[in-house]
Amino acid sequence: MSVPGHKHQKQHSKMVRAVLRDIANQLQHPYQEIHHRFTQGDDDQITSLFWELFYKRYAEHDALNDVYYCPGCRSFILETYVP
Repeated sequence: MSVPGHKHQKQHSKMVRAVLRDIANQLQHPYQEIHHRFTQGDDDQITSLFWELFYKRYAEHDALNDVYYCPGCRSFILETYVP
């Protein structure tokens, strides 16, 4: 059985993980530490750096501005949040 949006979700996860690897390399910290700090959602430094590097790497996705992490399926979902 196929999950709707599953393929799209995999692409988002790959994009987010690539940026988190960039952050880990830039800060010279282990990837798992950066992943943990990011998914906790309360680390302003990592969050700011994430969006800065995300838009540099994926300029064509500038409409995306929100990311969710699902611990159950261990996937990231990128969306456009409109208040």
